[in-house]
Amino acid sequence: MRQTWRWFGPDDPVTLAHVRQAGAVGIVSALHHMNRGQAWTDDEMMKRKAMIEGAGLTWDVVESIAVPEAIKTRTGDFRQKIDNHKQSLRAVDACKCTAVSQRRTTLRAKRRCWSWPNGVSSR
Repeated sequence: MRQTWRWFGPDDPVTLAHVRQAGAVGIVSALHHMNRGQAWTDDEMMKRKAMIEGAGLTWDVVESIAVPEAIKTRTGDFRQKIDNHKQSLRAVDACKCTAVSQRRTTLRAKRRCWSWPNGVSSR
């Protein structure tokens, strides 16, 4: 078993040096600055991987490539968003990251904890 830590990128107040000092050997992270449905690029993936490896760690798990509402509801530019998602997975593969963790929140779960624009709350 490997000790891995979730890291939110260069803006995370916990630095990679701190993570390594605490005993972790791997990182679970995403391209948080590109998580609005746009395609992740090979270049951005390689930059993040180099940053992690430069700290003496490995990028073990890529987390949470965003699945925009347009895909979930099949509205708007959902086909473009699907293409972007597929490109992001190809970028993960090009980076040789072998695990992707995907969190999916159902619309029903969102309705339980979100307020609607008209002020009605389901809480």
